[in-house]
Amino acid sequence: MKKILLTLCLLTAIILAAAAAVFASPYYFYNEVITGKHRSHWYHISDFNPLYITPKAVELETPNLGNEDLWTNFHFKDTVVPLPVRNPFYYVAPVVNYDKESDKTKLGLAVYGTGYREISKLFFVSNMMMGAETRSQELFKLPLVRNIIKNKSSEQVWHDLFTKSLSDWNIPFSEMAYNLYLLQLRNKLLPKDIISFGALDKNTGVARLASRNKDYITELVMTRSRGIVYSYLILTEKDNNDSKVLRYKFLRDIKFRPGSKSLSKIVYKEFKALPYKRKVDHEGMLYLLSSWSHQIDNKELLKEMILWLERGDENQKQLRPLYTYASQKYGEVFAKKLVDGLELDPEIMLKRNIELERSREIKELKEAKVEIAPKPLSAKELYQERIKRAKKSKSSKSDRMIMD
Repeated sequence: MKKILLTLCLLTAIILAAAAAVFASPYYFYNEVITGKHRSHWYHISDFNPLYITPKAVELETPNLGNEDLWTNFHFKDTVVPLPVRNPFYYVAPVVNYDKESDKTKLGLAVYGTGYREISKLFFVSNMMMGAETRSQELFKLPLVRNIIKNKSSEQVWHDLFTKSLSDWNIPFSEMAYNLYLLQLRNKLLPKDIISFGALDKNTGVARLASRNKDYITELVMTRSRGIVYSYLILTEKDNNDSKVLRYKFLRDIKFRPGSKSLSKIVYKEFKALPYKRKVDHEGMLYLLSSWSHQIDNKELLKEMILWLERGDENQKQLRPLYTYASQKYGEVFAKKLVDGLELDPEIMLKRNIELERSREIKELKEAKVEIAPKPLSAKELYQERIKRAKKSKSSKSDRMIMD
């Protein structure tokens, strides 16, 4: 009898231990994953980053904006950006780079403050579709887990992506599965060199990245709209109030709308309507840059930007990147006028000087005096001309001496 009781107790213990193991295994598995210790056929992240687990709030203090009438919205590619074009304390210049291998143009903006100090940069990042990722891990292919994920709306997933902490392991199995799905999305969407990330609002997330220059803060801003993720990168100078104003305006007021060739023509007409003084300033360039961003291969718009900037004063910081880009893509800089104070690479400076010399020679040839063909005489003028010749001939014969 005693042996039977011992056997029953042992079996009960084994069953309870097995049940406890089965019950606890998902929690153990989940805890191992979120601490980066677990890899299996069912779920693994090869380049796990512990910073993906817990989002942090995005700080956005309201600075003194001054007169907001000094700001104007410009539409570049699919991004509408507020820029301080009439504010005397700011100066905007383009950032353009050409990748010869991919034949792609990268576009951005640099904003200068007092003393032409670069205080902020903004780069336009190509938009992307946000995939479901339901087939990226074997775990998500299980019917139970797939249904858990499908029951979440895309809006909720996007919001939780930047707000939900995944650190708590004492949660239901359904939440575990959903959290691991969020971790997979973060691993795919967020850069590997993040310092922190969080939500700006229900549609926008911000990831702070490691900066090469320690005087600047680098942030990738991502907004989901109609299933598309629109992004831009901003660099903000630390401890600079003007730079903080720009960051606030960008994060609060940047909107997204698709660009088009027809929009390019509309913006170009707006440029043509500007007074001359504003055409040759950085404001005029921004209109042309906006128009060009919707037709990035339109060489004539690039030429026109350079032409108008050369007519203005203190446009060296705007001309330099345009000369460099034109040289990289087209092999010439489209220079028409000598501009002093430019800091250019020797090769680009040589191209510019050759083009200027060629333009000067062409101008001199056009202005050179050439022999003009006589204008055809009318019948009356022809008759009078013959009379003059006859009189002259008669006078010449009467004065002639005849000798035998």
